[in-house]
Amino acid sequence: MKQGTKMKTKLLITALTAGIIAACGSDNVNFVVVDTPPPPVETIEIQAFDGPVTLMDTVANCGSTSYNGTPTDINGYSYFSSNTAGDVVNTPQNCSYTFTASTESVDAANGKSMAGAVYKAPIGMFAVGQPKAASPVTTLLTNILGDQPYDDSTASELIEDLGLGTALSEAGVSVIEFLSNPEESIETIKALATPGSYSRVVTVTQALHDVLIAAPDGATPEQMVTVTNNATAVVLRDYPNFPESNGEQVYFDIKSALVTPTLPGKTLFDEVAEKLWTPEEVNAVGGVGVSPAKPCDENSGTAGCQVQETPECQAPAVWDEDRLECMLPDGGLGTGSGSGSGTGGSGGGTGG
Repeated sequence: MKQGTKMKTKLLITALTAGIIAACGSDNVNFVVVDTPPPPVETIEIQAFDGPVTLMDTVANCGSTSYNGTPTDINGYSYFSSNTAGDVVNTPQNCSYTFTASTESVDAANGKSMAGAVYKAPIGMFAVGQPKAASPVTTLLTNILGDQPYDDSTASELIEDLGLGTALSEAGVSVIEFLSNPEESIETIKALATPGSYSRVVTVTQALHDVLIAAPDGATPEQMVTVTNNATAVVLRDYPNFPESNGEQVYFDIKSALVTPTLPGKTLFDEVAEKLWTPEEVNAVGGVGVSPAKPCDENSGTAGCQVQETPECQAPAVWDEDRLECMLPDGGLGTGSGSGSGTGGSGGGTGG
């Protein structure tokens, strides 16, 4: 490089440097902040269903890591986002799920208290892009499987044991469809199966819900099936069109009855669990009382129906509908009642 060229270059650099220094000291500088949008966030929804159950706390257990979903909403849905629960969103088949009712949880379809309910879904039952749900039937199935993953054979056997196989066959609903999407499956059964089959499905679901709560420690799945079937037979004896009676929707609650002491060291559950009743034995027992249904859309004063559509966030964070998270103004994660989180060994968790 020629000497003159070097000198021009030095002068140019000096001038630019001076300009930058002058600009930094000026009051008229405009700083441009580039607002980079957050990466796309995917979500999945999992329904707690007897009818839709509100205000259940949800946990996905994925190996050594656990993730919290949002509390179930008025339609029974809990949501997990890829932002904080990527394992759940991307590989839901690798997780098991637990839904725990609060004291204010209700069945949004009839207003029945769901306090005390715990619903489960086994590992391996859910798939990407498919409906997902936890119900009394998936809960009993999970209890039967223990730590083993979902399999069609065990699920089909349970469906038959509960006397639901005919209803599914009449409506063309598969076992996995019924388990993973019970709300739509029951509507299909109502439309396509015989009225008696539809009534049995609804009655079994409600009875099993109560049986799971009332069952004493150590009760076996076989005992729970027996109590459910016996209770179902009594309800359908008195209300063959259940959940309808005299033109109105009704529900029953047998939890308290099942835990009533009968003989020393025994409850009604123990006695009903001894054997599957014959028709004559069914006709010989007392009836089951029913209550008129009060759906959340007709009974909005019930605390369990006052489900927050927008979870509360701790200020200054606000709820982001797209990300399903409490977000701070600077784009960071905030905290609040609806924010999912992870605990464990990976995927946003802590500990080991």
